[in-house]
Amino acid sequence: MRDRRKVLLIATTPFLNDGLTKIEMDVLKCFGDEMDFTVASRFGYGNEIGTALLNDSRLHCVTLPPKKSLFRYQREIRDLVEEGDYDVVYIHGNSPMMYFEASPARKAGAKLVVTHCHNSKSDFPRLSRFLKKRFNRSVDVKIAVSQLVADYAYDGRSVVTILNGPDISTFSYDEKKREDIRKELGWEKQFVVGHVGRFTEQKNHRKLIEVFEALHRLREDARLLLIGEGELEAEIRDLVYEKNLKECVNFFGVTKQVADYYNAMDVMVMPSLHEGLCLVAMEAQANGLPLLIADTFAEETLATASAYSIALDAPAEEWAKEITEKMNLKRRDNAAQLKEKGLDWTVMMQTIGTILEGKSEFARR
Repeated sequence: MRDRRKVLLIATTPFLNDGLTKIEMDVLKCFGDEMDFTVASRFGYGNEIGTALLNDSRLHCVTLPPKKSLFRYQREIRDLVEEGDYDVVYIHGNSPMMYFEASPARKAGAKLVVTHCHNSKSDFPRLSRFLKKRFNRSVDVKIAVSQLVADYAYDGRSVVTILNGPDISTFSYDEKKREDIRKELGWEKQFVVGHVGRFTEQKNHRKLIEVFEALHRLREDARLLLIGEGELEAEIRDLVYEKNLKECVNFFGVTKQVADYYNAMDVMVMPSLHEGLCLVAMEAQANGLPLLIADTFAEETLATASAYSIALDAPAEEWAKEITEKMNLKRRDNAAQLKEKGLDWTVMMQTIGTILEGKSEFARR
């Protein structure tokens, strides 16, 4: 029997600056010295994250065919599993559409098929519903990031909820960093609303701008810090310009020091159309930052007294009023609350590791 586990990690989404990719990268970083990982993706490795994967000598990276060539795509997965003799096939995605990876892995004789579902909605809802039962029959261990996601993607046995947990010490509040970053932004005395997330339909930046416009009418010192990138950024920039908010909104882009910028914010506002268990929302609570989210988020997101919820379809003025009521709240130390509920990076990685090591009670006999 070999000493090191062999794991095939199949990424069904592009490698981006988002929560799903972060979990994938954390798994590879955490267990890359203990297990032999092959990473398979149909999206290639052309960006900074992909380059880092290619340059990691511990990993073997494979480019799969485009999924529109479904026969070739699934055949390549079957060949990988048959030839690789993997102990685990570990698939990350957002819906029962992971059937298209789980099924060929199962047919190729995979010893253990594990799926990790991160979201509660698919771009192809009818197909996802159609595939759900077949998908569940193809999987041994079914990981969901919240109960909402578990109910959406899975049925039957072997469902494990592993909550997305932040590295609590990394995101703890730092007054000195707050002062430095607010000075850097030129917003030392302003009321700073923050948002961290890709410019996509799901994150609902249009609603966010409407809310900020209403808030700015109440408070002229309000400012909006947008951290992220994405396909809808140009559209949102145009919207900000149309509403004459250009001088009040900072399109900051992507930063590797995102934890530092939570300190500069006075409140985080997130009107997403849907979420699994948003990692950013948990990071904000680890910082003690007041957080206002839409009622579309998983119930587990409201993990501390720093987090509040409002109806997604509530008028922008109601959102703005809610924000002003939270503006004088002090930072809380939420570390104990988060750890008590299992919302901790270390707990998350330990649980994933137990499954990949084949020590889970759900391991296929």
